[in-house]
Amino acid sequence: MPLPNNELDGGLLYQIIASEVALQNQNPALAYQTYMAMARKTKDPRLAQRAFEIADTVHAYKEALDATQLWLSFTPESASARGSDALVRLRLGQQTTTVQNTIIDLLKTNTNNEHRENFLYQVIVQTDIGTKDVKKTLEFLEPCLALVEQHNQIALALAKLSRQAGDFEQAQHYARRAYQDLPDNTSAMLEYADTLTKSNLQIAIATIEAFIAKHPQDIEAHLGLAKAYAKAKQSPKAMNELKLVENAQPNNPGIIFTLAGITDTLGQHAETQRLLEKFEKLATDGSGYETKLPQTYLALGVNAYRQKQYDQAIGFFQKIAKDHDLYVQAKLLEAHCLAATNQGKNAIKLLNKLKAGKRQFEVLETQAKIADQLKHYKESYRYLKKALDLKAGDAALLYRAAITAEKLNRLQEAEQWLQQGIDLYPDKPDFYNALGYLWANKNINLDKAKRLLDKALRLAPNDPAILDSMGWLYFKKNDHGQAERHLLKATEKSSDKEIWLHLAELYHAQGKTDKTMEILRTLMPLYPKDEMIEQFMDRLHLHF
Repeated sequence: MPLPNNELDGGLLYQIIASEVALQNQNPALAYQTYMAMARKTKDPRLAQRAFEIADTVHAYKEALDATQLWLSFTPESASARGSDALVRLRLGQQTTTVQNTIIDLLKTNTNNEHRENFLYQVIVQTDIGTKDVKKTLEFLEPCLALVEQHNQIALALAKLSRQAGDFEQAQHYARRAYQDLPDNTSAMLEYADTLTKSNLQIAIATIEAFIAKHPQDIEAHLGLAKAYAKAKQSPKAMNELKLVENAQPNNPGIIFTLAGITDTLGQHAETQRLLEKFEKLATDGSGYETKLPQTYLALGVNAYRQKQYDQAIGFFQKIAKDHDLYVQAKLLEAHCLAATNQGKNAIKLLNKLKAGKRQFEVLETQAKIADQLKHYKESYRYLKKALDLKAGDAALLYRAAITAEKLNRLQEAEQWLQQGIDLYPDKPDFYNALGYLWANKNINLDKAKRLLDKALRLAPNDPAILDSMGWLYFKKNDHGQAERHLLKATEKSSDKEIWLHLAELYHAQGKTDKTMEILRTLMPLYPKDEMIEQFMDRLHLHF
């Protein structure tokens, strides 16, 4: 289609100049609108193309799509217009058959290998950005990839996509190819090394070390080596790399934030705090990293929490604004801090006021846990049932609801929760074990309890909790030989005090008081003033 015969008269030239001036004055919207208006009036595809370029540059992709549509209406066979339109649609997540066919056609008809490779690379990048489903993205790209050799930057992009999709074998294949083609490219080397960490961390480390030997001033490579050393738990080497990187880039907020993540992995709490506080200062100096500050406050709070500096942790959590995505997480952690400082009631009150939206389930779970710690079992049970209303059939919640119902002596409800767990999760031994133990402990339905515990042992023959339950069942049936056999086997696999107290009670029933007291002498230093042990001794009238 021939270009329209538009002379650059004064009015048109003025508008073009005015549009470019507006663009230079940081007003791309005005420049875009002017070019679009001129394109519609003159039907000149070059003006529509310029409108597209302006919108695309400022990431206004819906406007860019409008421009490519106008551009295509003037020159429907233009490869540039068709390619630009396809790329914008991919950026907007439109992985349609029509777009796919356009890409395939453009790749087939373009005889310039370099141009084809550049276009396919842009297709991969824009498709990746425009979707959240990486597996579907790879399926969409598959027929396009068959038309172009997959090397250099294409292989690198595919390695990243495959890794994100969880296909580490394919990711390693592409990453190896990319690194072979680009031996001095830091991104290619690090991508390859990252895929190697899944199979052989030491080879990954050796790969980065060899690259650094060739490129000793490459800070990104040193940063990658620090991460690899951290994964390998080689703390001294990791810290040496960290110091080198920080000395080279002392005021780079992105680098400092990454270093904090590495020191956190290493369990270097003081260094993590120092780096996060340094990042906070850099980010508040107009570096453009202000959006990471809430994440920084959360990380500082978690770091303080791990060190049991609960008041300091709360101070950091409270810096996160109410309208931020991390606000609910911060309040949940604040509640845990309050509970850890014997302020469980305040923690529950704090969460009662919280509008958690989609995270209400987590709030109820936390409230139930804190109420249980306070021994407010009725309140804990109420929160658990509310949580089950939101997430019916959750295995962990069903189990906790049953245990809490038993504490409240609501045996029928406890049985119902456990039976529901058995019905929903027939391969989970915990539900069989819990119901079997409940009946054995209450000395009821012992034959049914035996069948349940037999099933649990078939599923997990060496689980000490199940062995303990079976031993306790035999104790209730006065079969002391079988009880001792199971309880001794359980104590070989666990140091749980309840199991040992069951064995102590068996010995007491057999008149072996010396063995009972020997167990208690062992337990008491480990659990001083323990309520369970004290109640056990009071019940059996034992004392030293």
